Amino acid sequence: QYSFQLGYSNNGGLSYTYETFTDTINPSDTAVYTFSSTADLSLSGTYNFIALTKLIGDLNTINDSVFKPVVSYPTISVYPYTDDFDSGNLYWIDGGTSSSWVLGTPAKSIINSASTSPNSWVTNLTGNHNASENSWVESPCMDMSSLVNPYIEFSLWYETSVIGSVQLQASTDNGGTLITIGANGDPYNWYNGIITQGWTGSSSGWLTVQHRLDNLAVEANVKLRVLFNANLIFTSEGLAFDDIH
Repeated sequence: QYSFQLGYSNNGGLSYTYETFTDTINPSDTAVYTFSSTADLSLSGTYNFIALTKLIGDLNTINDSVFKPVVSYPTISVYPYTDDFDSGNLYWIDGGTSSSWVLGTPAKSIINSASTSPNSWVTNLTGNHNASENSWVESPCMDMSSLVNPYIEFSLWYETSVIGSVQLQASTDNGGTLITIGANGDPYNWYNGIITQGWTGSSSGWLTVQHRLDNLAVEANVKLRVLFNANLIFTSEGLAFDDIH
């Protein structure tokens, strides 16, 4: 086939942008097409994209389109920045392997409250984290180029094994390279690990933790990540964090 229309919509099909595919594509082959007319995603929010083909004489159009929601995230550039997560999820996302992260009110046997009610991020609201979990919650993009001595403070409650660990990481290339913030024994309730680097064991309640972010002071594209690396065999209640500053 050759010389047929391709289209996309970023508003769920209310309107489309069409362009013509002028190359030839053979049966069972694939091709990559880049639209010259691009979509404006400058406003933060979710865009409901539909991509489709339009071929004259096609009697089966049910397989001619694909739907994909695309989220445009804001860049944080006004400081101080705070989030207590009580207004819902303002562009923090979870991911990783076997993630049990949920934004809500913790109701476990031990971790049974948010630092400021009602919400915090927590590994499973009512029980233990998943087995073999290696998961994270990541911040929106932060432009720290205007900051001279940046630091982070947040509330943390952890109930992990001595082998499992919790760390704060940072990336300046959208997750391609991650650096661990701080080391075991740093002040202000920072990492207490003996076997691994990070927070391990039990915090016995909510802790306020702080650390300097000096190496991020000139960076315009920072993402922060709370990483949970669980024990491969045993599960525990895991952790919760809240009140980011």
